[in-house]
Amino acid sequence: MRYIFTILAFLGSTVWGFSQDHIITKEGKDLTVTIQSIGETDVTFIMFNDTNKTQYLMEKKEIEKIIFANGAEERFTDGNNETIIKNNATNRNKDPDKIYTTDGKVIYCEVVEKKRFGVNYIPTKSSDNYVEYLANTKIDRIEYANGEIEYISGTPDNPKKRKDAKDFSYLSPHYLSINVGPAIPFGLLGTVSPAASSSIYTGIDVNIDANYYLFRGMGFGIMGGYTYNPYNGLQQAALAQSQVPATATNVSITVDGWHNAYIMAGLGYYNEYRRFLLDYKGMFGAFFSFYPAAKATYTDNGVTQTSIYTDQSTSFIFGGQISARYFITRKFQVKFNLCTLFGRANFQGLIRRDYQNGQQVSEQLAGALAPVNLSWINVSVGVVYTLGK
Repeated sequence: MRYIFTILAFLGSTVWGFSQDHIITKEGKDLTVTIQSIGETDVTFIMFNDTNKTQYLMEKKEIEKIIFANGAEERFTDGNNETIIKNNATNRNKDPDKIYTTDGKVIYCEVVEKKRFGVNYIPTKSSDNYVEYLANTKIDRIEYANGEIEYISGTPDNPKKRKDAKDFSYLSPHYLSINVGPAIPFGLLGTVSPAASSSIYTGIDVNIDANYYLFRGMGFGIMGGYTYNPYNGLQQAALAQSQVPATATNVSITVDGWHNAYIMAGLGYYNEYRRFLLDYKGMFGAFFSFYPAAKATYTDNGVTQTSIYTDQSTSFIFGGQISARYFITRKFQVKFNLCTLFGRANFQGLIRRDYQNGQQVSEQLAGALAPVNLSWINVSVGVVYTLGK
């Protein structure tokens, strides 16, 4: 369609004789000219006040856009031209474009600009020429005033009209992903004193991430995940050992690692670079943390006994995320994700639960616990499913 608009714009400038066209260069220069022709890679023009009518040639890669005398604009961005037609309200109402949405509605309007993720348009009833935006995922097709039909998302009853999986002219920014990778601790993760900060090791993080963009560039995201970090547990092991009866035999002391589950929500923003998308997100939510469990198993007076020392805490967590997505097809992407999480768990105390032959017989406070800082850098890779067309 842009080629039709280009021809019309050129014819319009020809009919107007020496009406003023403008070339806006990428350096910001505004050249007043008369366009002679637009080729595949360059533009031929005459300077507006040149009585000798000397023809000049400029490559498209040097041009930001051309503003024609008849109101049309031709933009040159990485070789992908965009045409913007600026008609007045009378023409718009007389011969409108029609946008058919995926929910069966029809919008009578003037399509003024086609973006990668949506369309800018002016409704026919608009009195102030206010430009509105509609995401491609909500558009079935556009029927232009010149009779051309362009299918965007297609509809359930017309699946063959949908864009091909390898057609990347329109992409959806909405997605659902599953990611896995190392959870790298820093700060005082899992410690009650700075001296023990080296006792926490790199673990694993698994998370599900979903984003839906409400309008151009800005959207809402939600993420839930699970993080596990190994822990040497010297403090817990020493405590459990000290409370084992002196007469006990077959003593076994084990200490688990840190288990944390979290759910977070926040606002996201994206930038697109052809088939690459960069997402940025700030998040806030809650996490549920298990203090590393120490377990002492032994035999005393012929009875198998077990003592488990642990506690759990629910608290707030916040963080930030940046991810890079690459489209393999329109529906599937791969993703690299970097996420930083911060929390502070307020454990009430180390609880000891005693079992004899598998049956719990007592529960008591075994020791006080100080608040614990929890902070990770999660680096993960994942697979992404595109929500929408």
